[in-house]
Amino acid sequence: MAMPEFSADRLGPHLRQLAEEIMLPKFKTLSDEEKRQKTPGDYVTVVDIEMEKRLDALLPKLVEGSVVIGEEAVSTNPKLLKEAYKEDLVWLVDPLDGTNNFANGDENFCVMVALHYKGEAVISCIYDPLKKKTVTAEKGQGAYRESHKLTCNPNVSFDQMTGQINFRIIQDVSHREYLKKDSQKRFKNVKRLGCAGQDFIMHTEDVRHFSLYSRLAPWDFAAGGLILKEAGGKLAKIDDSEMHAFEYAHGLLTSVHENNWVDLRNYFLNQKI
Repeated sequence: MAMPEFSADRLGPHLRQLAEEIMLPKFKTLSDEEKRQKTPGDYVTVVDIEMEKRLDALLPKLVEGSVVIGEEAVSTNPKLLKEAYKEDLVWLVDPLDGTNNFANGDENFCVMVALHYKGEAVISCIYDPLKKKTVTAEKGQGAYRESHKLTCNPNVSFDQMTGQINFRIIQDVSHREYLKKDSQKRFKNVKRLGCAGQDFIMHTEDVRHFSLYSRLAPWDFAAGGLILKEAGGKLAKIDDSEMHAFEYAHGLLTSVHENNWVDLRNYFLNQKI
């Protein structure tokens, strides 16, 4: 199947409408009955479920022949990710990225969708309902916030960087303990955001500059990863092993530029910088 003509710009109005209908009315108004923990500390809400249901119905209508794989569907049927490799056109959907934040009244949340053609992300959109911000990317065509083209700032030194570090990915225990202390002095700020989509967007806005994740699901990095790459940044596994669109990524390191990425990897792996 050939890749059909489709513009990322078409996604924003749909995501905005769904967010206004489903997300915003429930922000800071969720009852205890409308949220539960899938695993300790990992929430799912009625918003996640309803958003995914609506996106599951919408997206195949926008791109004929496409299928939708969402976070909540995979939580009940993990085999869906393996089945994705059999399809030419696959949407990966995070119906509410930053669910824990949303459930606790924190403003860092969004909705993310990414269309894959033959296993590669080619179109993506992230929508921030509170800021009414739409960020899109198309492979080879750049990344945009509405009509403004996004470009990462490549000239950022460590002491100017804000980012996050999941120290669990560092295998050397002594180096891990060293990093916990040294990173607080070496970087401007190290703080977990709790929302990968917002993190990726902030890379393109010179607000955040790197992240080291222990484990990210495909729907966590699909949309934001394309946006970051199209804006001039880089994401790759810290051990340089191959990434796959429909598999969990362990040790994912993001940065605003290739050179920064290499320096960060060397620092985290205790190599010469």
